[in-house]
Amino acid sequence: MFNKRLSVVAALIVLGVAACGGGNGTGPTVVFPNPATGQSGTLTITPVGTTSGQVTVATVGTVAATGSAGPQGSLPAITAPNTAVFYFSITAQNGAATLTSVGPASVDTHTAPASGSYFLAYWNGTAWTTLKATPGTISGTTITVQGGTLPTAQQSLASGASDYFVVYNGIVEPPTPTPSPTPTPSPTPSASPTPNGIANGTFSNGLTSWTPCSYGHVGLVAPVNANPTPAVASPQPTGSTAPIAAASIVPGNPVALVQLATPPPTYNTQAAHASATIPPALGNNVVMIGDAQGETKGAAGICQTVTVAANATQLRFYIYEAGTQYNFKYADQEATILDSTGTTVQTTLLAELNCLWNPGVIGLGPGTTSGCIPTADGGSGTYPNEDNGGYWKLEGPYDLSAYVGRTVIVDLGIWDNFNDPDPTPADGNVIWVGAISLLGT
Repeated sequence: MFNKRLSVVAALIVLGVAACGGGNGTGPTVVFPNPATGQSGTLTITPVGTTSGQVTVATVGTVAATGSAGPQGSLPAITAPNTAVFYFSITAQNGAATLTSVGPASVDTHTAPASGSYFLAYWNGTAWTTLKATPGTISGTTITVQGGTLPTAQQSLASGASDYFVVYNGIVEPPTPTPSPTPTPSPTPSASPTPNGIANGTFSNGLTSWTPCSYGHVGLVAPVNANPTPAVASPQPTGSTAPIAAASIVPGNPVALVQLATPPPTYNTQAAHASATIPPALGNNVVMIGDAQGETKGAAGICQTVTVAANATQLRFYIYEAGTQYNFKYADQEATILDSTGTTVQTTLLAELNCLWNPGVIGLGPGTTSGCIPTADGGSGTYPNEDNGGYWKLEGPYDLSAYVGRTVIVDLGIWDNFNDPDPTPADGNVIWVGAISLLGT
């Protein structure tokens, strides 16, 4: 080992290695005093065999350079497709040192170098990494490779610690990528459920939030939003200006006209309706309103008070209609919006009359001649366009945007004219309703 001290501010280290193919022997070690930060110095290492080299460094502190034909510090050799020309280390001595930059470095092999690209690489702790991607130059038997500023992790050397380098022929070895921290996935925001302005619309909690109700009904001149349009057997009434008396619904006996029920199946035998099924949205509970075997004599329904929100303005519900009332003059099935007192109609959303009487099933009675009995069940067909009940259908959406911010009452029910001149006990009028909602568009 050969040491040569320089009393200069900046120094150049010259590396010598054993002649090519000369094994892992080490060349001279050269120590030099502190150059100023950011300056560079030169140091020539006495040739070893036929190979000699030199390297430029910028450092603060005392360092020594040691050359070798093989990797030092038990490091792995640089791998194919790269071929090492020589390895060297720079070690802090007599205290800590800061090694800011290394290179350029030159090595004279005293034989013609192989063709290719030559680079200077450093050991980054896990892999050999090219210090500068610009290929070196060849002049005769001398190879000069470019250097550069070391990463911060390689700049500070404790006393006795080393940085390791290799001059090689091959390709640019990129820095080992720093693993990016795996981002913590943000929870996928759950879609906010569309608010339902109707409470307990499936009656899963019985009649909670609903009230059996009635109001003074004024006769209508014609159906409203009827589906299908009822065909009546007598001329349409001109409409009554006097309210019809309210139905007899008393708090102590609401089940007379309003009661929970299970959804009835389809009994309509017409081709257009016979295949209708019970909608899954109904669940297990619906509400039956009216009386299939006798006249109600007034309006009867279920009511819920709602404050219409801007994002829940569309009213929908399923309805099943039956009974033996066939003349819109004397009865209807309806959906209305009442004011907050429940006494004044704001809007009639639906008013129609679709009957169905299936003796022994819906509407018990002795007669078999009613037009509300399908001919397939023995009906007379007197009013063949009236027997359009007996199956589930969806009504709506009815737009309540005009009531946004207002408190109103939603009323679903039936009406029988109190002054019906033919109060036949069997002239029933009944509906079942379920899956009531007030949602967004």
